[in-house]
Amino acid sequence: MPWKTRILHLVSAIILAAGLLWLLGLTLQAVGAFAADPEPPSFSKVISKSLTPALFGAVIEEWLFRGLLLGVWLRIAKPGKAVLGVSLIFAFVHFLQPPAGLEIRGPTAPLAGFELLGLVLGNFLRPQFIAAEFAVLFTVGLILGATRLRTGSLWFPIGLHAGWIFAFKSFNMLHDNAPFALRPLWIGESLRSGLLPLATLLVTAVICHFTLRCAKAGEDLPRN
Repeated sequence: MPWKTRILHLVSAIILAAGLLWLLGLTLQAVGAFAADPEPPSFSKVISKSLTPALFGAVIEEWLFRGLLLGVWLRIAKPGKAVLGVSLIFAFVHFLQPPAGLEIRGPTAPLAGFELLGLVLGNFLRPQFIAAEFAVLFTVGLILGATRLRTGSLWFPIGLHAGWIFAFKSFNMLHDNAPFALRPLWIGESLRSGLLPLATLLVTAVICHFTLRCAKAGEDLPRN
């Protein structure tokens, strides 16, 4: 793939992912789900705290999940099953962390580790968690895997991943939650959870599909 195409994939994917997620955030701000921070950080701080981690995080995770893991899985399974399996793992590992404000009774007790594991895995027994949070990360994994297969490279999925992280972090830095009647199922505590973020991801997937198909058709046209 020429370098010009790689850079085009990277930049266009960042703009698409970040633009749609920020559009969702601004829409939710307009209806009262979020409020602008009265004392926002400086522009340079927002960029340094969101764009740099977004690029590094996207490169590392895409190399690991859509590069290494998906590449291995494609050797033993059909593309659809490989993308599905990697996406499940991708979503699952992002939630292997204790709930916010968790307190373990007797942290030095012999069974403290099992108690912590039970609290972490307990999220997966709550239908609301599956619908509002796990489904979002699983859909992210599916989109990233599908674009990896469609383009034959990691540049487009890296761009999408970086765009989502950048929008998520920068929006959180500039906004606070506000009381909202549609929480927690339609929109959670951030742009990463809820049915509305899931719908935004589906719109992103549709745009990716037609954009990449048009780009492929343009490449296949005969040249004079």
